[in-house]
Amino acid sequence: MEFLYDDCKFGGVILKKQELFMNHSKKGRDDTASIVAEIHGVSPSYVRMITNGKRENAEILSTYMEIKQRKRQLIAEIRSEKSRKEHYAN
Repeated sequence: MEFLYDDCKFGGVILKKQELFMNHSKKGRDDTASIVAEIHGVSPSYVRMITNGKRENAEILSTYMEIKQRKRQLIAEIRSEKSRKEHYAN
């Protein structure tokens, strides 16, 4: 798999294109839990328990929220850039 954003790092983990945009729809599980699990050395199911409120861990929840926010920002920037390019192409 190719790296799309070599300098796009979250918690020291270089994200691949697939990891960055996987499960953008509601069909599958959120890949953010897998990324956070890898960073903190826990299982993705444990991270999901924390995000669902069944367990408490402020550090993991903070990492999860930061990654979710940065992913949203990145997607918004890409959409904005794409629409700007389409506007000037016409």
